[in-house]
Amino acid sequence: MRFKRIIVNRYWIYSYLQVGDAEANESGLPQSLYMDDPLNQERYIRAFIAPHFATSYYPNDIRFQYKFKESLRYCLNVYDADIESDLEHEWAQPYGIYKKPRDLQAFLQRVWQVLFPDEPWQIDDLDYYFDLNDSRINMFDPLPAVIRDQRDR
Repeated sequence: MRFKRIIVNRYWIYSYLQVGDAEANESGLPQSLYMDDPLNQERYIRAFIAPHFATSYYPNDIRFQYKFKESLRYCLNVYDADIESDLEHEWAQPYGIYKKPRDLQAFLQRVWQVLFPDEPWQIDDLDYYFDLNDSRINMFDPLPAVIRDQRDR
């Protein structure tokens, strides 16, 4: 039986976890926010990530929400040293205002809990997912035919 796998890309979530000056100034959150405190993490998630998940009827918004959600779910299930390293690299970018939480995996789980509180993040069968693992692929661009063919099994 053939099926289309869910396309995910860990790089699609990395870029939405850290914020720059403009977003920080608009949020009203102090730049000295202690990111190891679960309550501060929740404030951060609600201020910067949750607004991307407001109810929308625009196809691009819905597509973004789905791709982010499934990529986050996938990362939580396959979390390893590579993902940890990539996340640390993203948090170290010069535009980042807030210090990274010490436990990045727990932070990703908190993102899931805040955004999707009634849904499990565990995946029963990873074969249903196709990880692009490529920072050059924008989530809003159409996928090249080669990738579309690879995901179909």
